[in-house]
Amino acid sequence: MTALSDEALMDAYRAGDLRAFDALFARHAAAIYRFFFRSFRDAAVCEDLLQITFLNMHRGRETFRTVGEMSGNDVARDGGAGVRRWIFGIAGRVRLDEWRKRKRNLEDLEREETTREPEQPPDAPEDPRIALLLAALSKLPEIPRQIIHLHRFEELSFREIGDILGLSEGAVKLRAFRGYERLRDELKGLEGAS
Repeated sequence: MTALSDEALMDAYRAGDLRAFDALFARHAAAIYRFFFRSFRDAAVCEDLLQITFLNMHRGRETFRTVGEMSGNDVARDGGAGVRRWIFGIAGRVRLDEWRKRKRNLEDLEREETTREPEQPPDAPEDPRIALLLAALSKLPEIPRQIIHLHRFEELSFREIGDILGLSEGAVKLRAFRGYERLRDELKGLEGAS
């Protein structure tokens, strides 16, 4: 089952094959977890958000359309199907909901951040250069950090990132440019402090 494409697995899952869901989860869960971890730095929260994402995927599985189900105009507009992009879109909305919830509880969040050390991800890098990069990345505002994560670590195009975040491709490129500039500045500051 793991040799099947994402689209074939999604078709099988929509037809009722739960093993296809398991294969999709196994294939994409780690990337979605990292996506959340770069924003929240809390393993328990990230696990919860991962579960919510895949629950929402399950609930919305009938809304996913494969290339064969799309008209020519839809394929041209959407760039065809993309299970990975679709799942990241769901994760992006889950992340936004979590940020909104946290914004409403801002005082609690500020108190928590001052009393607790951030957790390290399970696959924390041992290479000091990568650790330096991740430290610099954590200092960026949320949207540029998310764009850089999706672009560099998940290798999504600016158009795909725009679809996920609900932004135009141009807005994503501009925010990415500014984010990369700020990341370079943060790296220079961290390297000087080392």
